[in-house]
Amino acid sequence: MEKKNKENKKVVDNDNMVINHEGKKYEFDYEKLSDEAKRQFDRANRVAMEMIKLDQRSSELKWVINKYISFVVGELNIIEALEKQEEDKK
Repeated sequence: MEKKNKENKKVVDNDNMVINHEGKKYEFDYEKLSDEAKRQFDRANRVAMEMIKLDQRSSELKWVINKYISFVVGELNIIEALEKQEEDKK
């Protein structure tokens, strides 16, 4: 199982974990952590997963916004072309 976020990279390999944090690599056995450290680690993973989901949702919403605006711009271009055609007829 692999868990990642932008600041910390966590990798599970048989009970051995690796965290890259602030340029330093930490390798450890998760089971040797205190209960509080395990809770903190698990909380960090949950928050990281939520951030990944939020980033994905944000990207999806940006795509939708772009589609809406592209439609409006397309219509504005048609209106502009029709107005120019009307002016050219005069």
